[in-house]
Amino acid sequence: MSEEEEEVVNAGWVSLSRSGKSLNIMVMDQMFFVPLRDLWKVLDEERGRVDVKQWVKRGAEER
Repeated sequence: MSEEEEEVVNAGWVSLSRSGKSLNIMVMDQMFFVPLRDLWKVLDEERGRVDVKQWVKRGAEER
């Protein structure tokens, strides 16, 4: 690898619930349950993350 390349390491995973209303996030052997209604509140406060919110919403609508 060159100095500019970084090794990618898998540290966890994210799973969308079947209902599309929550995320389960596993990071370094710790599980987190995140209701999407709470996540939207946080994202609404962060103007820089509006694109992420729209991307997640579109993915949920396509299901």
